[in-house]
Amino acid sequence: MEYHAPYKSKLNKLGIATANEKGRIVFKRIYYQIIFALEFIDNFLDEFDNEEANIYNRNELLNLRSNENIIERKINLAELAKIDIAYSLVFYGISSESEAALRRQLLKFYNEDFVNPIISFVCFSLLIFIPIITSLKLFLL
Repeated sequence: MEYHAPYKSKLNKLGIATANEKGRIVFKRIYYQIIFALEFIDNFLDEFDNEEANIYNRNELLNLRSNENIIERKINLAELAKIDIAYSLVFYGISSESEAALRRQLLKFYNEDFVNPIISFVCFSLLIFIPIITSLKLFLL
């Protein structure tokens, strides 16, 4: 599915592009991919020890624990990791080319023992589920 940006004639009086059907489908697909990734990571975290020290590398954990915004807002660091990894999975995608980039990016913040099983399992799972998902058209509304 390709995305077509709205032309100037489709701008409203405020200069904001009006949504077209193709644009909505793209955002709905991205939304459902993020939801799928969040549920996947959530299931993985249930099997993994949710200790922050097991999720983050030492430097990142110290950085997060000293961040005033995180302290003030009482952000759960395990939840933050789940959201960040789910977004990264959707942003980078999973392919032979993107797997290395995704792994490199996540290892900047997370423990190798935490990240590697997630990436390996996601890659393996998607090899199995993508044909099923595509045939059922789960990401289309």
